[in-house]
Amino acid sequence: VTLKPSGELDGKKLATAAAFGKLKKHIEHTIKQIAGEIKAGNMEANPNISAFACDYCPYIPMCKNTEQKGRYFKRIGKEEDILKQLEQEGESWLVLN
Repeated sequence: VTLKPSGELDGKKLATAAAFGKLKKHIEHTIKQIAGEIKAGNMEANPNISAFACDYCPYIPMCKNTEQKGRYFKRIGKEEDILKQLEQEGESWLVLN
């Protein structure tokens, strides 16, 4: 991302304010869902394959989601696909897979 002489931002990875707002609402909804699941005692490990969240997790020594048992990694779509899905779904919540 760069700044144009006019003061505008320039870059391929910029989202519109509307797309960012939809993404923010989705994230807030997801956080509330996750908090409810944790409160209910559902604490499955479902890391994202590209992020390797397990490498940074302090609970790895006691985690049942080890390489010996086979890891399940949740894949998320490409940025363009996610934004298209947000546009199509409106206020209903999308599932990233």
